[in-house]
Amino acid sequence: MRESKRILLWCMALSLILIGADLTFAATTGKISGTVRDAQGQPLPGANVVVKGMRLGATTDADGIYFILTVPPGVHTLTASLVGYGTTSQTDVKVAVDLTTTVDFALEEIALQATELVVIAERPPVEPDKTTSKYILGSEEIESLPIIRSVSELLALQPGVLPEGNDMIRGTGAADVTYYVDGIPIVTSDGVGAFDRFQFQNTSAVQALTVLTGGWEAEYGNAQAGIINLVTRDAGENYAGQLEYKFDPSGKKHWGNDVYGAPQFRDNLKWGDAAWENETDPETGQTIHQRVDYTDAAGHFIEANLSGPLTPDAGLFVSTRFDRSSRSFPSSSSHTPGNTRNTVKLNYNMSDNVKFKLGGFYHWSKGWNNGTSLGRSATAGAIRGLGDGGRNVFLPEGSSAGRFTDSESLIYVSLTHTLSPKTFYEAKISRSFSKQDTSDIPAATQPLRRDAAGYFNLSRDVRAYEISARARYNFKFDISSQITRGHLVKTGVDFIYSDAWTFGEIGENESRRVVAFYSKDGAPDGNFQRGINPFQWGLYLQDKMEFSGMIVNAGVRLDGFHNGEKGSAVPPFETSPMYNKLRHFRNAPRVDADAKIAFSPRLGVSHPITAASTIRFFYGRFYKFPNLWTMNRQVWVGSFPDIDINGNGQIDPEERYNDLGKENQIGVGNIATPPEKTTSFEVGTDWNVVSDYTLSLTAYYKTVDNQLSTGTTGGETTIWQDPGTGRTEQIRVNLSIMYEDIKGIELGFQKRFSNNFAFQTSFNAQWLSGGRAGGAGDRFFPDSTWVAAGNYWFGYEMQNGQEVPIPLTQDEIREIGSKANQLLRDIRAGGGPSKGQAGPNEHFLAAIEKEPGIWAITPILSELNIGGIRGRDRTAFGSVAFLYRTPSNWGPMVGEAGLFGNIQANMIYRMQTGSRFEHSLPEGGVEERNEPLRTWVDLNAQKTFYGLRDRLDVTLFVETYNLFNQKDRRANNFDYIQWGLRRPRPTDQLYRDFGDPNDRAFLGSPRQVHLGLRLSF
Repeated sequence: MRESKRILLWCMALSLILIGADLTFAATTGKISGTVRDAQGQPLPGANVVVKGMRLGATTDADGIYFILTVPPGVHTLTASLVGYGTTSQTDVKVAVDLTTTVDFALEEIALQATELVVIAERPPVEPDKTTSKYILGSEEIESLPIIRSVSELLALQPGVLPEGNDMIRGTGAADVTYYVDGIPIVTSDGVGAFDRFQFQNTSAVQALTVLTGGWEAEYGNAQAGIINLVTRDAGENYAGQLEYKFDPSGKKHWGNDVYGAPQFRDNLKWGDAAWENETDPETGQTIHQRVDYTDAAGHFIEANLSGPLTPDAGLFVSTRFDRSSRSFPSSSSHTPGNTRNTVKLNYNMSDNVKFKLGGFYHWSKGWNNGTSLGRSATAGAIRGLGDGGRNVFLPEGSSAGRFTDSESLIYVSLTHTLSPKTFYEAKISRSFSKQDTSDIPAATQPLRRDAAGYFNLSRDVRAYEISARARYNFKFDISSQITRGHLVKTGVDFIYSDAWTFGEIGENESRRVVAFYSKDGAPDGNFQRGINPFQWGLYLQDKMEFSGMIVNAGVRLDGFHNGEKGSAVPPFETSPMYNKLRHFRNAPRVDADAKIAFSPRLGVSHPITAASTIRFFYGRFYKFPNLWTMNRQVWVGSFPDIDINGNGQIDPEERYNDLGKENQIGVGNIATPPEKTTSFEVGTDWNVVSDYTLSLTAYYKTVDNQLSTGTTGGETTIWQDPGTGRTEQIRVNLSIMYEDIKGIELGFQKRFSNNFAFQTSFNAQWLSGGRAGGAGDRFFPDSTWVAAGNYWFGYEMQNGQEVPIPLTQDEIREIGSKANQLLRDIRAGGGPSKGQAGPNEHFLAAIEKEPGIWAITPILSELNIGGIRGRDRTAFGSVAFLYRTPSNWGPMVGEAGLFGNIQANMIYRMQTGSRFEHSLPEGGVEERNEPLRTWVDLNAQKTFYGLRDRLDVTLFVETYNLFNQKDRRANNFDYIQWGLRRPRPTDQLYRDFGDPNDRAFLGSPRQVHLGLRLSF
């Protein structure tokens, strides 16, 4: 059945392409336009303009104007020609995704020009059609930052992006960022923990990277923090390749003492005591207290790519990466586990008007489980390291919790068809897949064991693992048309269908176990590996209007999300006597989730003030649909064994975990969760100050509504008021009751490469505030009609090998119904307002429409500035990337190059203020303060030898991380504010006896030097 459904979906996608449905894709190409004139400045109609090496071109109209659509990002050469006139070429024409590059030509008559004229194009320092904060990195800019080896690090150098490399944009986290690879949205909203964020491509595979921080066109959906649009490389006309190797020497790579002499252990380390040093594990016979020389391992990094033509009309690009880093501390192994990232792209020009692409990536990694699962932990005795306060430091190699294998993959097919010089469409079909798997998982968690002194942990079996499989099928088609000279219209729809499940189990001790999952219909047959099938769609229309004094990007977008899985209309049902066991909850009433619809207007305006300056404005509304874990999770806990319900002498699949009960810490899913909403406004200016120096300044404000409340332990307390027992049973539910206001200033200042150097500076200052606005945890209770309808009971009995509810007697129905109605009357007598009229710190009473006879009291909370005036985020951060390159003929000539030529230095400086925290004043009360400022500098220096053995280029490089050995420490306590003290007080006796127990608690690592070799052809 599932296979038939998949085949049907693929057939539907192919049908959409064949009938030309209006679907969408994220922009992966740019546009070139301009005017062709003669030597006297008169327009030349009928001139031909072509992109060299590509089947792209255009003919000028009666006014000498031309435009070329679907131009790949990168550096190109354009050629203009006309009968009776000479040919003129312009080189170094840089094209960026979603922007227009202007290239004008002046042709001379043949009598005046006998040979082709070649002109080097100058990209305008200010993009006049940039209507929002948009930062673009081409392959040249990426190659000029060789010390950066991840896309996250590239992002961190852009204004508005936190420099820590966690993809946080303007105060909003990575989970609210949407990533695109070659126009394919990468879905991460079905993952948990580390799997809710995309793991990026190899930097050598990136042709162009666009970062949108303040607003984006209507073609982009399901994002509220930012858009990361990544275009991978196409194969060129010539064969090319690169191999890079980096060596990380061995050594101690953390602050403080060697771990086996760390002050944190106080007098629990007894080196020199023969009895302690030779103590053995009574179960394994192995010596317990053994040092591991974790500083002796060296690291290795390899990245390579190869590209070139397969036929005159087809080309292939492949890239691979392998990273075997050494560990900074004792761990399950001396190096990071096996991992690889691979990218492939095949491009085929089927004709002058039809282009076909097949591409994708595959990421894979393996390692040891660390004793955690879905937010719960049983790390003690599981895996060697500094877990459990350092007590795991003497555990053996490997892990007693088994192994994991994770993989991420994407495959897509793209077809671009140019219908006319003014109109083209692009169709895409893709499948992405994420998988978590495990092996060598113990059957149960064993009791915790320790050494004879009772301090250091001994190895024990720990059952803690996660498995999941998440497939997404994406079908897209977009049509763009330059309907007039000043209007480029795009319209489309996108559709994503998913098949996803996840399951995790942890034995917190030898008896208590927890399971957490989402799967089809709640896995009534015990098969947790059947996926739920949500789908989402988006429809948009946008118009890019280009006039001489103004560029306008206007658009609207409509998005929809359908959960595809039923859920409970009464979240605390699982605390009631009817459904407080997993096996009983499988029969609880389930209702369809309402479709979630979002309408988003977008408007951006750019006004070129002069040829060297523009001012821009943007307003937009953005939505992010809730993730599947938030909406559909179930979490159950218990210390009882599984029950053989049918009495067949064994535990069948549907009987596993059947006696587990409610779990109050993580909370249950909420199918009523609405999408989070962001309303954003910004005003900015781009100014070419002088020569190659350009300044970008943006002031922004955005408000984020419907944010999820996580509470202190997983959500808001939600209560079941039981009419039979009179008890109030509680559970936690994530509710969309939080809001946040963010305002700030974003600054970028850069110099394009000239006179041997370039730099890029970014700085961001922001202020955050937030609070609660809306209903907090509800209290649910039934009335007498619901009780009388047979919906309530106390217990179960066995009938024919099955549990069935024990119905209430008539006397019980009357008694319990009377209690339920009395509670309802008492609440109504309180005179609370009706729904929609309740104000702050009031409550309202409402019936649950999807469960007639159930009522809920919802308190309205209004707590302003819960994180203080500036919130808990960093208030300022920035970076400077500096590049210096010597001319090729600098110094004494050795062959055709100077001895000191082609030497490059690349230095990156980063800074960020500390996080906010509450400081308790000596006279009472609290106020918000900042932790110390953090700064760090990295440096790459390299020398390139060009043209060895004809085409081979060889680069030797050295990289230094934390160049100045900066030693910044977190400090968020009274002593730091009062006296600037970042260590224990000198009078602290433990400090005087053993040293600083937090001697490793400095940010980053000590200075490290890496060596490397790069071969290119």
